[in-house]
Amino acid sequence: MLEALLRARGHDGGCPPIDDQAGSRLESAPSIWRRRTAVENYAGIDVSLELSSVCVVDAQGKILKEAKVASEPDALVEFFETLGFAVKRIGLEAGPLSQWLHAGLKGAGFETVLLETRHVKAALSAMTVKTDRKDARGIAQLIRMGWFRPVHAKSVGAQEIRALLIARKQLPDDLSMWN
Repeated sequence: MLEALLRARGHDGGCPPIDDQAGSRLESAPSIWRRRTAVENYAGIDVSLELSSVCVVDAQGKILKEAKVASEPDALVEFFETLGFAVKRIGLEAGPLSQWLHAGLKGAGFETVLLETRHVKAALSAMTVKTDRKDARGIAQLIRMGWFRPVHAKSVGAQEIRALLIARKQLPDDLSMWN
């Protein structure tokens, strides 16, 4: 009955409106929060060679989705696009494969951050059992709380030049053995 009365007065649910001492109606705090708060979700990716562990959490730290996804930019982009909700920021621990995934996610329009490896290791060192799934959860929580130091992501061209220089350095000095 009370709900019908409140709906008849134009109230949208939650706590009923509050009358202040001057007689004007103030809106209840919970309905104000519902309208003014944007839901923010954060993701952490623990990158592995074949399959990466992904964890998505909401602003309160509740796990919304966990999955194993192929360690390829297209597969990760498809995963985040089919979630059914937006992800504000995605975090990856810096590494050789992370640069490639970071570039692919950025190119698809996702806000992606590379995290410094030493900081992630220090933050996750308290975990007694270390698994890819738990690492992804930890990275997602670090992103959510803002407890990370971003690493500069090199351009694709710079990465290609570096790979060529490393390959050239590994060639033997005496190429006569190839003849």
